[in-house]
Amino acid sequence: MVGQEEFLTKEEWAKVVKRHLGTNQFEVLSISLRRLSEGGGFLGEHRHAEVGVRLRDEPHTRRALHFFVKGQPQALPEQRALVEETGTFTKEVAVLSKLFVHLRSVLENGGEDMKWCCKCYYTRPDVIVFEDVSPLGFRVLDRAVKFGFQHCTTVLKALANLHAASLIFEEKHPAPGYRVTADYEADLKEPFFLLRPGHPGTLWLESGVRVMWKLVEEIRGADALQKMKTQIQEVMYTFFELVKTSDRYRNVVSHGDMWRNNIFFRFEEGEPVEALMCDYQITRYTPPANDVTCFLYLGTSRAFREEHYPQLLEFYHDQLSQNLRRHDIQPDSVLSWEEFKNSCEHYKPMGAMITCLYSVITFLSNDDLKPVMESSKDYERFVKQDRIPETMHAFKNDSLYREKLSEVVEEFIEVCIEKK
Repeated sequence: MVGQEEFLTKEEWAKVVKRHLGTNQFEVLSISLRRLSEGGGFLGEHRHAEVGVRLRDEPHTRRALHFFVKGQPQALPEQRALVEETGTFTKEVAVLSKLFVHLRSVLENGGEDMKWCCKCYYTRPDVIVFEDVSPLGFRVLDRAVKFGFQHCTTVLKALANLHAASLIFEEKHPAPGYRVTADYEADLKEPFFLLRPGHPGTLWLESGVRVMWKLVEEIRGADALQKMKTQIQEVMYTFFELVKTSDRYRNVVSHGDMWRNNIFFRFEEGEPVEALMCDYQITRYTPPANDVTCFLYLGTSRAFREEHYPQLLEFYHDQLSQNLRRHDIQPDSVLSWEEFKNSCEHYKPMGAMITCLYSVITFLSNDDLKPVMESSKDYERFVKQDRIPETMHAFKNDSLYREKLSEVVEEFIEVCIEKK
């Protein structure tokens, strides 16, 4: 357990409870926080919170309320500096406390039938409090669990809900041709993948390019690397353009970071039936295909996509269309099937790129990643300079990691290099 006021005061917790219960007729009896077993992420620290309360009309009953707390990183100065320089935490606060509230305001039933994220009860520039969905049966899946068809449909439904909310908000606005960036441009600006000398996102990607070179050399050989070394770097740098708002396709409020640890699944009888997305620190304004292709590439195997990719694109578009029609908007007037299908083809290289860049990190075991997260020197090196030592150690000693990295590197070469 950690101190109850590590993140919020008792008075702040009372505000959280009031918003959760919808009444102020209660007394806060206790507050306890517990670290997640894996600690936190690269851009935040996480806690489970249990708040004991007594309702005024139930004087002999103690109720335990559960919340999830996300705070700015505290353990490593370098980690906190990264978050402050990129503004990712304050961005998420703005998205959750302002933008999403307004998106839901135009939806039927306040968006209860179109969920995409956990309820947010309280924000401060350095703290966010959500409902804890783990008691409801939601959980993040381990890296060894391969996403199947139903995993994908539940996530695509959540994405369709978010994207439709963005389109409905724009289409219902009284100003003709209104776009959400008119009021929320600052909140939707790209915070991380910016091509600027010395910027953390630039350094992160440059480090990723060096890892790619090493992996290509390991998998294809030194001669193959020399033939495509320059091209790999040039292609990877197009990532900075692909995250930008499109002037070709219709844009929506997009999640922007669709890897497995940002997805909670709820199961019934062993099958996934619902998904919620968390971590809106790099939410941006891009075409829906940006989220959809990146999720399908990050979340599934190449063999799975070869069999199911077209069907899953159709499923997503059907879900989006249903949401729009329920709000009296004709799908073809905002995002036709042909436009969506073409945009997915346009963003397919981005899916292959992000899977390489992310998998190097996200498929590391907790044992391999833990030393990085506990050392200022190693964290700084790993994020901005050199992650080759951890990558090659895992590649040689972790069969799951080696299998994943070999597959994504080969597909990157095929999609982004050989087809160019």
